[in-house]
Amino acid sequence: MTAPETPPAAGLVTMFVFFPALVYLGFAESLAHPYLDAVRDAIGIDTLALMVWGVLIVHALEAAAVLYVTANRKYKAKHIAMWLAGTFVFGLYVASQLLLIEAPAAAEGEKKKGDGNKEIEPSATKTGASSKKSAAGAAKARKRD
Repeated sequence: MTAPETPPAAGLVTMFVFFPALVYLGFAESLAHPYLDAVRDAIGIDTLALMVWGVLIVHALEAAAVLYVTANRKYKAKHIAMWLAGTFVFGLYVASQLLLIEAPAAAEGEKKKGDGNKEIEPSATKTGASSKKSAAGAAKARKRD
C-alpha cells in the first residue's frame, strides 16, 4: 500500500500560512499591525470565524468519508489513521489519492475456492459448458431443418 503524497508547495503555503492567518484574524482579541485591523474590518470578524469553522467542518466530513472507504477496503488501523490525519490536515488533495488507488488484494484466506492455487479457466465453468451445449444444440436444430 502506498502512503499519501505531500501536497505541492502551493498547498503547503495555503495550509501553513493562509489558514493560520485566517485563524489569527478571526479570533485574536487585538492585532499586531494596523493593516491587519483594516483587513479584519473589511472582511468582518464574524465572516472570518465562519470561514475557519467551515474549513474545519468540511475537512472533518472528508475525513469521515475516508474512514468509510478505508474501513470497507479493510486497511490496517495504522493505515486508516494515516489517511484520516492526512485528509483532515490537507483535505481533498489526500482524499483524492485514496480514491485513485486500488483496494488492497484480498487476504490469502479469501481466495476463490478451487484446486489449491490453480486458476479456474473460463472454459471449465458451468456457464462456459452450458453455452457450448446450447451452441451445439442450435447447430443440430439447423441441420434438421
